[in-house]
Amino acid sequence: MTVPQTRPPGVDPHQGYWREYRVGPVTEAAYAVGSTLVAAAVGLTAGFAAILLIALLGEQGLVPEASSIDLVARSAMGWLVAFAYLCAVAVPVALSVRAVGVSRSLVRAADDGAEPLAAPHPAQVEQVVLPPHLALLVVLGGHVALGLLAMVAAVVDDEPRILRVCVGVVLVSAALAAWLLLVSRPAHRRRQRRVAEHWSAHAEQSAWGAARKAVRAAGERPRTVLRGTEDPQVRRGWLLVAAGAVVGCLGCTLLELFLFVQYPGSVARPGGRLQDRGDFSDGAQAVLDGALWVAVTLGLAGILLAAAGGLLLFRARATERAELSRALDDVTATRPDDALLQRHGERRPSDLGQVAAALGSFVLVPALAVLQLATGDDADHRELFAGLQDAATAGVVLGAVLLFVGLVANAVAGVRGHALRDRLQRRWPTLPRPPEDRKNPRHAPRTKPTLRRGL
Repeated sequence: MTVPQTRPPGVDPHQGYWREYRVGPVTEAAYAVGSTLVAAAVGLTAGFAAILLIALLGEQGLVPEASSIDLVARSAMGWLVAFAYLCAVAVPVALSVRAVGVSRSLVRAADDGAEPLAAPHPAQVEQVVLPPHLALLVVLGGHVALGLLAMVAAVVDDEPRILRVCVGVVLVSAALAAWLLLVSRPAHRRRQRRVAEHWSAHAEQSAWGAARKAVRAAGERPRTVLRGTEDPQVRRGWLLVAAGAVVGCLGCTLLELFLFVQYPGSVARPGGRLQDRGDFSDGAQAVLDGALWVAVTLGLAGILLAAAGGLLLFRARATERAELSRALDDVTATRPDDALLQRHGERRPSDLGQVAAALGSFVLVPALAVLQLATGDDADHRELFAGLQDAATAGVVLGAVLLFVGLVANAVAGVRGHALRDRLQRRWPTLPRPPEDRKNPRHAPRTKPTLRRGL
């Protein structure tokens, strides 16, 4: 299929300009997965902070008769580590798939006859010129190093089964790293050459010059003020998200404190058991029961507040997109605010999707921990947590649904936002967000033409 050759209104036919070229579904999925997992990692970090806080309270003796973190927190820590490892592996894989997919899409656009002056946007050039597999190679190298150390320990301790697993991990990781270095990276470099051949240095430099000129000129002209773009819903949305995070953490903290007090003397160590319920007076027990309900209420309120904030942000961003589309259709409209153009002119994950993913991981980990205790091999734990099994199952389902919603929202934002991003960059180009460390060579694609870098 031939790429459309239409140009922005009022643009010199010899002037280069930026375009965001479409990418395939696998690349879109890689963008969505990477963004969702980064947000999920934020939720995991919040969960780790809550567990650490409870542990410190217990160790400092601020909780009566509690010698260490309780069983639920210990089980949650195991799940947290497992999910953190998943994110640490999956995000570099998504980054590699994204870089390869973008470079292939640009080669396809060049082969389909894309206009030579319609240079790829710097965000796409960045995917072409930077090493595509650096993060993944670091992860694979870590697997090889840890695998070798584990092999030595397995030989010393005479553990043949562990030795076989370690040998397999080392061989697979080394083979994948070799394939990335010897096959995939040279192919990526060949695609960079093909892209650089189609879009000349003049086109890239001309597009950068046009963007800089447009930004400078915009400071001397009146801006189009779009209705709804300064909507207080944005501030309210982020305020609700922050309030939900604080309230949810308070609820989790209160729940852990309840377990510390209600089951005194519990020790979190391999093979440790949750001790019998403490013997309290009727008044003290009523206070503890009330604290439990308050903790549950705070946790649910935190989730609802953050979800409401995400929905407000979603609505506000939708209003901004609609107003920008109407301004693009108006040939007399002047350039809107640069912050607004940057927000919708570059690919960014959905606010709703990021909030949902962070909430999902934060809810999923403790729910899995309780469900594990309620259905595990230890009969005492099963009896103790049997009453929470249904609630834990509901929490697991809720967390999984929130993660799925986050993934879908990010995917939809990437696909549906392409047309608007492309139109904005062609009519009102904005310079990429400046990096904090401009001297870092990895940030060069966001500051200057770099399509021929390293060729």
